[in-house]
Amino acid sequence: MLLRDKLCFLDQNNVAECGLKESKFDVLEDRIASVFEHAPNQVKDKMCAIDAFVVAYPINGIEPWMGAFSNNEVIGINLALWQNISIPYELYEHDAITSYLGADQYETLTDASKVELEFSSKSEFVVGLNYSLAKMIFHEVGHLVEADLTEPAFHCLLDPASTKSLPLSTTKGDHYCFRLLPPKRDHSLIEMLGDSSFISYYATCTAAEDFAETYAAYLMVEHLGRDFTVAFGDQTIYASAQHLRSKQLEGKVDTIKAILNFGELTDAKKRQMAKAHENCFGRFTP
Repeated sequence: MLLRDKLCFLDQNNVAECGLKESKFDVLEDRIASVFEHAPNQVKDKMCAIDAFVVAYPINGIEPWMGAFSNNEVIGINLALWQNISIPYELYEHDAITSYLGADQYETLTDASKVELEFSSKSEFVVGLNYSLAKMIFHEVGHLVEADLTEPAFHCLLDPASTKSLPLSTTKGDHYCFRLLPPKRDHSLIEMLGDSSFISYYATCTAAEDFAETYAAYLMVEHLGRDFTVAFGDQTIYASAQHLRSKQLEGKVDTIKAILNFGELTDAKKRQMAKAHENCFGRFTP
């Protein structure tokens, strides 16, 4: 199928219309096509296999959302991103690392304006590629890739024990979507993230989100070269590539790399890896 044929929009009645030809959708089509062009083979295969990319019309009042639905393999594109298709990745990441889910809404760190984010010199800018959209698509593809596995990837990881390094409101909390971070946090939360076994605040939400967030972060750093550092004053308080390659994330990243390379293996190696994954040993052991 052509990309345009699987690009669908929810109308005012939340009915999906696909294959629309209006020129106002050209820029989104071009951005998704550019993500496809620069994606690794596993992501390309999944983008070809899905039934639709669904986007809400900006005028129908639907809340911003992004999701992957493995039952019919659909990726939903965030309404906010559709309205701001040129949003720079730097702004997107700054917002992601200085915002967290508070008592009943997303909160901003009290000193967020003093937090500076800088990309490394190795992070090359690619004309036509919207990195914010790429990361969101990689995340949602991660859900679909994980859903294809005989056993969920996170079943082969030890129970996350280092959540105490993030200030969750319960000592047994393994996510913050429901066990919330306390309010009025400052930049020290970013430092705590860097010492934790999670690649992002959202990764602490559920095991599935942890997998998708780590999958997306790995591709952004190792495949697209979008690593960055965070500074507060004259002190570096976080480095995305360093965190991704840290001991705390080693087991999760090894799992991501094994799954990402699954399609490149011989049939015999695939059977061997599938067996190892089923019993949670071998390359899938952290």
